[in-house]
Amino acid sequence: MSQRIHFLGVTEDPSERKRFTEICSEFHYHLALKATVDELLDDNSHFESVPFVVVSAVRVAKKEDIVGYVQVAKQSCPDAFLVVIVNKRIPQEITEFVKKSGTNLVMLENELLETSKLEFIASQIIRASYVPVKASEFKKDSQLPFHVYGLMPLNQKFVPVVPKGSPFTDSRRAKVEALGDLYVKREDIDQYRAYVMANTDASAAGLKSRCRAQYLNFCSSHTDLVFLLSDQSEIGSFQQGKALFEKCQGLAKDLLVSLSSVGEAWEVVNTSSIGEFGSVERSPSLAAYSGLLSLMSNVGDSTDVMTAALICDIGLIDLSPKLSAHLRQVGSADQMNEEQQAEYHQHPAVSLNRCLSRKLPLADKLKNIVMCTHERSDGKGYPHKVPGEKVPLESFLIQFSEKVDQTAMPKMGQARVSPLEARKKALEEGQKEMNQFPFLFLEKIKSAL
Repeated sequence: MSQRIHFLGVTEDPSERKRFTEICSEFHYHLALKATVDELLDDNSHFESVPFVVVSAVRVAKKEDIVGYVQVAKQSCPDAFLVVIVNKRIPQEITEFVKKSGTNLVMLENELLETSKLEFIASQIIRASYVPVKASEFKKDSQLPFHVYGLMPLNQKFVPVVPKGSPFTDSRRAKVEALGDLYVKREDIDQYRAYVMANTDASAAGLKSRCRAQYLNFCSSHTDLVFLLSDQSEIGSFQQGKALFEKCQGLAKDLLVSLSSVGEAWEVVNTSSIGEFGSVERSPSLAAYSGLLSLMSNVGDSTDVMTAALICDIGLIDLSPKLSAHLRQVGSADQMNEEQQAEYHQHPAVSLNRCLSRKLPLADKLKNIVMCTHERSDGKGYPHKVPGEKVPLESFLIQFSEKVDQTAMPKMGQARVSPLEARKKALEEGQKEMNQFPFLFLEKIKSAL
């Protein structure tokens, strides 16, 4: 194979093949298509390193046949994240059986064609399965409880450069620093964070490293939560959802303590973001910015603000593929026609319903903050045009932080904007418009800047 394949699709359905092609074209993934699993099995090409595989079993009813598809895919692509697409009317007991057979995720056919869920999942697996770390975070002669990877420039393949259990010697440090960026697998983030917390000193650099490790762990846990909340193939474990949610809340509290102690906290967040798709992947950044602003301005409870910011945009992955692509293309939610607006304006309610369907323990105050994150001071917001005096200040704070993040987040081919400049720009725009935010709220933000 002349180039590394990122995305392997197995289907003979024209609409599904078109969907895969459009995703890979937009995100610059290298795509391979096979009509059937038999064709995949007979192919002499090597797909062992493909990270993401989608197999369509929409026209298969028997669970044994679907599991057969899974077995062929796992044989051909043993290390891939495997998504199986099934008929939307298939019984739940079959989807549960398929998951236990080795499938990472089961998606219903309507999810594939009508939502942006596949874009989010593919971005997390293809581009965010390896998380960037720094050689300076590893203590001399310490044994690492995880593999450290380097990205080989010629074939763009991740290879272990510091094997698990190996001592991080000076000679090894010199070799890996020559590679540039280093990476750990996303599933090792908990161990990476624990290592950094246990092996950094009390200096400013050590505190910054611990803060960064906490933030990356926060991002990873958020992704796991989104995967769970967006799973429509089964009811799922309410206890698992509650545990993940409470883990995110705990990480938010710990992160906020560290961020408040770091002089360059905004930069830590801005340079450590994972993923590139829409606002769902920006939610950890939004939560961190909101929590910091809450502390600085004394607006709302910081933990409530961070929690609400973390879940308020989950509904964006339910947007239609066409609208989702449009939003990524224009870079904002300002240029939509009436039909697009009607769809987009429902995403706060969809986000909340996702959480409630998994029985996450949300207090009424938190529900209200989430629902009002796009309401306005002049009562012309969405989804319910709530009068400005009834919108929680925490909701305005999240809106303001979203403006900051849209300006500050790194963009390919564009000069980076500092978070301080982004905060000043958001304040200036808010003061000029005077319809989105209350005057007293902006005064509190101004005093904090």
